[in-house]
Amino acid sequence: MRIFKLLLLLLTIFGGIRLQAADNQIPKLPQTLVGLMDKIQAHPAFSYKFSQENFNLTTGQTIRAKGTVVYKSPDKFRWDYTSSPRNILASNGKTLFMILPEDRQALIQSAESTPELWSPLEIFARPKQLQEKFQVETADSPIKSLTAYRLLPRTPENLFDYLILAFNPESSSGDFTLTIFDLAGNRNMLDFMNYSAVKETPDFTPNVPNGYETLDFSGHPVSYTNPIADKKGGNQP
Repeated sequence: MRIFKLLLLLLTIFGGIRLQAADNQIPKLPQTLVGLMDKIQAHPAFSYKFSQENFNLTTGQTIRAKGTVVYKSPDKFRWDYTSSPRNILASNGKTLFMILPEDRQALIQSAESTPELWSPLEIFARPKQLQEKFQVETADSPIKSLTAYRLLPRTPENLFDYLILAFNPESSSGDFTLTIFDLAGNRNMLDFMNYSAVKETPDFTPNVPNGYETLDFSGHPVSYTNPIADKKGGNQP
């Protein structure tokens, strides 16, 4: 559950930063970064495999998870964790879903009432938003083949200090690593690998299995009727 909450923190980071600088005050993005974004924008629907690693400075503990993510412009996404627990985070553009098998819960809420939660992949598919929300600086990379940039929020945030984006500008893969550093020195890293165009998109409205408790994102009970039920009478994610 904790690693899933970290993903939610990441989504909040990308959706919740307030805009501050006027268009004419925003410098152009580095050409190498534009090149990466061009690769990501090459297809309206695409997928990545991802691995996630969170390091807690206080406890010295590292938590790892992995899965696949599919994004479809402009506002649909689905994160499927293939490591245990096999959680799902999805949005069909109108409704947000969190399916938590370990807790036998489904969190469901209007995407319009929760605009700060959305896929971090969206910002890389929209260069203007990246320019508006972050100050981009060159950063040192521990791997010579990778180019790294530090992304500093234009409006100071309590959730994190800065982000490091690293990728190989000579590669045509579209792979990249995004690392979040918070003010306490903790580190949350996501590796996005195996970029691929998606012709047949998954169901962005995941089924809520029978018997699951349905709540909103604040933990209040909500009524929900699953639009998709299997022929045997049971619903599957």
